[in-house]
Amino acid sequence: MRRFSKKAVVIGITAAILVFILIVAAGMNIKFELRLAESPESAKVSTAQSDGKEAALPESAAFKPVAETEIIQLSVDQATGHFIAKDKRNGHEYTTFPDPEQWKKAGIKGLWKQHTASPIMFQTLNFNDSKAQPKESDLLKDDGTVKDFEEIENGYRLTYELPNTGLEIPVQVTIKDDYIETTVLREGIKESINGLIWIRLFPFFEAVESAGQDGYMFVPDGGGALITFKEQVSSAIQTSIYQASVYGHDKAFRLNESNLETRSRIVMPVYGMKSGSTGFIAVLQEGEEYADIVAAPAGVYTSFNWVTSQMNYRSMFYQTTNRKQNQGYTAYNEKELFGSDRTTRYYLLPEDEANYSGMAGRYRDYLMEDKGIQRMESAPFIPLYLTFLGGDQEKGILTDRYIKATTTNQAEKMLRQLSDQGVKSMEVTYVGWQKNGVSAYGKGLPVDNRIGGNRGMERFVKLAHELGASVYLDTEYGLNNTGAGGFKRNFDGIVNLAGRKLSQLFGKSEEAPLVSNRFVEAQMRGKWDDYGALDIDGISVNTIGRDLFSDYNTKHKATRSEAKILQQSILKEAKDQLEHVQGNGSGFYSLPYLNRIQDLDDDYSHDLLTDTPIPFAQMALHGLISYSSGYANNREEHERDMLRDIEYGSYPAFIFTDVPASAMTDAYAFRYFSTQFSEWESEAVKEYQIFNELFSAVQDQFIVSHRSITNRVKETVYENGTRILVNYGDEVYYDEEISVPALGYTLVKGEEAS
Repeated sequence: MRRFSKKAVVIGITAAILVFILIVAAGMNIKFELRLAESPESAKVSTAQSDGKEAALPESAAFKPVAETEIIQLSVDQATGHFIAKDKRNGHEYTTFPDPEQWKKAGIKGLWKQHTASPIMFQTLNFNDSKAQPKESDLLKDDGTVKDFEEIENGYRLTYELPNTGLEIPVQVTIKDDYIETTVLREGIKESINGLIWIRLFPFFEAVESAGQDGYMFVPDGGGALITFKEQVSSAIQTSIYQASVYGHDKAFRLNESNLETRSRIVMPVYGMKSGSTGFIAVLQEGEEYADIVAAPAGVYTSFNWVTSQMNYRSMFYQTTNRKQNQGYTAYNEKELFGSDRTTRYYLLPEDEANYSGMAGRYRDYLMEDKGIQRMESAPFIPLYLTFLGGDQEKGILTDRYIKATTTNQAEKMLRQLSDQGVKSMEVTYVGWQKNGVSAYGKGLPVDNRIGGNRGMERFVKLAHELGASVYLDTEYGLNNTGAGGFKRNFDGIVNLAGRKLSQLFGKSEEAPLVSNRFVEAQMRGKWDDYGALDIDGISVNTIGRDLFSDYNTKHKATRSEAKILQQSILKEAKDQLEHVQGNGSGFYSLPYLNRIQDLDDDYSHDLLTDTPIPFAQMALHGLISYSSGYANNREEHERDMLRDIEYGSYPAFIFTDVPASAMTDAYAFRYFSTQFSEWESEAVKEYQIFNELFSAVQDQFIVSHRSITNRVKETVYENGTRILVNYGDEVYYDEEISVPALGYTLVKGEEAS
């Protein structure tokens, strides 16, 4: 969904959800609390009985050098594990605690004063006490100490001993090149009566007050968003923090079955901060699938802006107690600790790159250096992304009725017409080609005979290749409502910890069972030769590569970490067998196996915390993996949304049918405004010509800079010097060298692109 209507949608959805929860809760006799922030004040999280140690920051004399690279000098306080990382390029010292002078004057009291002075925060729960509440604490509050400190190659290792809660938490810190790497070591975590819920390691790394600072926190909300430093925050958010799960919620631990989420999904395991001429980008290197990104502006519980990751080791779920599943209680996964090591890298940015453009650039370098993603090859023309919808079903009187939307012969005709009008490059995704159409999840080949069958698809692929187009077949093996492949929901579906079989909403109000990833992996092993026989260029995937859920199915059990590995294995095999794989809104754990992402989020949550959207995901990917946003013929504000695509470097994408959209209104999975090819043919050609002029010379170029010239005028700069300015305002924008028309754009070709 696009930016310009999302605020109203979010408010409406939130209100509807609250009303629904109140009604359902009344009927189910469920007690619940509305939490605005993860804090003792708002969440009724109790604290340890002891007042703990007096809050104090370590003295500068306590820090001892332990490691050094050409860029970083690392020093540690052995008594607390706090560190100082000096950037030798500019002399700035990055610390794991707030500025001591600011901290003394801040007047923070109580638990948060101890939090801000501690290198580690955590939450625990006494599982032996049925009335116990989670306890939020830290090193000082818990009378904690450091034991087993040792210097290791490039850093140090220690264990936090926390006597009040009975925890031991081993931690390792090292440096390499331009980054600091911190790790909570899974092996060595010890519990006693209290079970560990979460850890925030070095949560106040580079925490800073707003006064006199030009800065912001970057959070991976949707495509990316900033929380700008403010000296005063609205009273509406004084008890709120930003908190969202990396790769979205784990549905096995959802407390209700609603699929509606008011916050945009996190697809990138990153966050960062800029303060004046310094900045960093943090990348969650390991265990990110069990992490939340947490950020709080100054004025919310403390006077500091801080952003961190919360490493979750347990999670709440709803345990039903009757067959109707309308009674139950909330509990934790008491008998297990999630995941393995939890590793975060803090990349220190040079002064001239201490901004979100620099953060995106350093993350792009990380994707290339550590994930093996390679730069795209240049091409004379950009592709027009086309999706053809074959068919779907709608509810009939006695049985479902099939709706034929686009045959392969009709799709051939569309391709020819576009090619004849100057569309030089096309990438086609065929959806709803399987028997009974797009909502028949789990089905694979053969192609439904009513749209042409396998032979019709072979002819279509042959023509596409003659016209220089590539063809992908859309697949959905992560859902199965057909029993295809021998799927039996009772044996092969994803199950939550309470033993409930999980499903996913689609279309208007339909549900389809979620399939265990191990079943999907086994099912797809025998498919590659059949797909290859059609000479297609690749497949498109949906839930695989996007949705990560723990699975407590005893036959196919998989943790969330194992689900990620299984999905990566499926994608790797698809790439090895077919060469190309296209994702849809995919999590970045899928990137090494994808050559394109469709429906890459270009929006953000529009809440009271995040205030500025940025094209962070697009800046990180441009020149590596091609991407598009939503379909152009499904835009809510066509002109402005097209400008957003131009600003973000997104290629045009259309979804077409031969029949009018009105014929598909009642189809199970159809959710589009207007799709008939004859209505959109000329617009698709026109838009392709515009985008080809803008982007043909920058397809393989990195986006090196993005900025807001005014609130309405944005500038995107490419590696070869090309500049594209977009004006969302109602008046022409002028400066000394250039003008940008109202609700328009201006291309300034770089010298290397001329």
